[in-house]
Amino acid sequence: MAGRVEVERRVPTTLVIVIAASMLVVGAVALVSDCFGEEAQEGSAAEDAAATRIDARTPEAAAESFLDAWRKRDHQAALSIAIGKARQAVLAREQADQEMGDEGAEIKEKAWDPVAQNRLELSMDESETRPDGRLVLRATAEGTFLDRPYRRRVSFVMRHVGERWMVEEMGLEEILSDMPDFLELGPGSGRDPSEFEMRGEDVP
Repeated sequence: MAGRVEVERRVPTTLVIVIAASMLVVGAVALVSDCFGEEAQEGSAAEDAAATRIDARTPEAAAESFLDAWRKRDHQAALSIAIGKARQAVLAREQADQEMGDEGAEIKEKAWDPVAQNRLELSMDESETRPDGRLVLRATAEGTFLDRPYRRRVSFVMRHVGERWMVEEMGLEEILSDMPDFLELGPGSGRDPSEFEMRGEDVP
């Protein structure tokens, strides 16, 4: 399936630190401008937004939950509703994150987590039931990335297992929105924003 997610490569520490600093500046500006005098309320809202909520009662809800867990790199949440190729992709990504060690975990917490905390919502474009019972969903993911509107086409292969809908495969496809200039993630790039690709370098 086009746009299938891949495991990121390890990157130079200096480049990662630059990105981490940039993300922290973005977060600090937003915090000062929007939250002065309302720290408690804003903190609670941020925690709610950051939580990974898993709903596997319908194929649409399960697909959106998996995408949210993938974006947040919440591997355990993603694994709870993943089978087949989707599960293999999550396990490979989890292993890659573990291989980055404590330094990588700290960078992820400071640089990526604040950016990925807002849940993307899926707007369903098409569904197809295959003869083998699998359901194919084609949708547009909508939300924010670095405080900018973000839209991307995604697809899922879903299976009904017991009382839960599970994601068997996810395809990250065309980005429909403009991305920040320092990210090589324009429409048609076929890359996942969580890779943070910068002009020839991959950043987790």
